[in-house]
Amino acid sequence: TVRATETTPPLSYCIAWLWAQVAGTSDFALRVPSIAFGAGTVLLGYRTAWLIAGRRAATITAALLAVTPLLVWFGQEARAYSLMAMLAAGLTLATVRWTRGAPGAWWHWSIWATLLVATHYPGWVFVAASAISVAALRIDRVQSVVLACAAPLVVAAAHLPLLAHQQQAGRTAWIGETSLGRRLLLAPKQLVTGLDAPHATLFGVLIYVALAPLIVLGARRVGVAAWLAAPLTLLLVVGGALLGPDIIVSRNLLLLAPPLLLLAGVGAATRTATAWVAAAVLVGLLALSIVITTDSDYVRPDWHGALVAAERMHAPGGVGFSPAMQRELVRWYTPDLAPADLDASSARVTIVAGDVIPNGEQNPIEQGYRARNLPGCSHRRVFDQVVVVDCTRTASPPDGAAPIG
Repeated sequence: TVRATETTPPLSYCIAWLWAQVAGTSDFALRVPSIAFGAGTVLLGYRTAWLIAGRRAATITAALLAVTPLLVWFGQEARAYSLMAMLAAGLTLATVRWTRGAPGAWWHWSIWATLLVATHYPGWVFVAASAISVAALRIDRVQSVVLACAAPLVVAAAHLPLLAHQQQAGRTAWIGETSLGRRLLLAPKQLVTGLDAPHATLFGVLIYVALAPLIVLGARRVGVAAWLAAPLTLLLVVGGALLGPDIIVSRNLLLLAPPLLLLAGVGAATRTATAWVAAAVLVGLLALSIVITTDSDYVRPDWHGALVAAERMHAPGGVGFSPAMQRELVRWYTPDLAPADLDASSARVTIVAGDVIPNGEQNPIEQGYRARNLPGCSHRRVFDQVVVVDCTRTASPPDGAAPIG
């Protein structure tokens, strides 16, 4: 359940459950909603840019949103982040319409904000920042801002017990294990390079050097209310990280991509030279997106392939899994997999180790097991972060390993 195992509000899971009743629970079927949300982000970005600066700006903005690596990555995952990005794009559109005096725009804003609050907790900060920016820049709209915030506030209040329980469970404690400064550098880089890519730092710097003038030009044309929410959100989450809850990690800041790329798209449409700069950025982003979705060193770990390899080793003790936190993922792919008896001192088992760091920090062989000398199958690397190892226990089970079954 969401309360027992997850770190987000339930909206995305409700959507996934409803979709599964229609389309089933295959790998592809479960990813379809996120693919649709990614397409929705592109369409909403197009509409917002068209409203501000016309078709050329809309086309460039949509293209940027379509090929940005981190949006592409989470647009293929059955998680809440693609939905969060789409709702942030919708809220940005509603903000632009509201500040331009469109009839009924405040309740459109309220709907987008309410859905965003029910999707993920970083959305709470983005909604608050958006409301503050509208109210601060147009004091005559304070009453309508109060009305628009009523529904999101009610939904947020209803989620407070769930948030408190999830915080007490410590499921996001891992975020603070990396220094805040490092994460503040990683987040913008990973937005334009993905979670991992060849020469990521170099490409990240080059892309931002090209994007910076486009964003500045776009900010001058878009209007302060439309873009102020993004830096204000970042300021609030940094303040939160210093004072209490720390949510600063790349995927939690994905909702900043639509407003920032909107600025870049609008800025690129101002003159021919900037359009060529945008074209170069698009080529770079597209190349990185292709790499992270096709190159075996950067794509997602192939859990299904790893488990097939593990079963082929026919270890008498079965298959163990490290770390145990991903046990449910393994069960999803192979529900009938024989459990490993990791308590038996002489057990020979196959260990499937996930999230393996290249320098061996999580090597299960060094944590109570030794690899059997079986040519061709003692070590099998499956993509970048999964290792299948035929092992015999030497002392005690590896830290975090657990049987499957």
